[in-house]
Amino acid sequence: MVETWAQHLFEQGRAEGRAEGRAQVRAEGEELGKMLGKREAILKLLHRQFTDVPDDITLAINTTESHARLDALLDEVLNAETLDDIEWDMLQK
Repeated sequence: MVETWAQHLFEQGRAEGRAEGRAQVRAEGEELGKMLGKREAILKLLHRQFTDVPDDITLAINTTESHARLDALLDEVLNAETLDDIEWDMLQK
């Protein structure tokens, strides 16, 4: 079977598209993994330091999609002596 030039280009393009798609999915998965890891670490620290963490705080943390806000919150949690010491407004922005 003789492959035409157009078929060759089509197959090459499809292969490149699949490779790009896999790379994008991998990068998105890594990004999501980092986000979930930060959320988990923050919640673990909160529960260890303060035992009872209100559900609204847990929800706010679990719905925050900003790495910068989660990083700032992690610093706040590490330095807090009470839940009131933490600037929760940073999650609302």
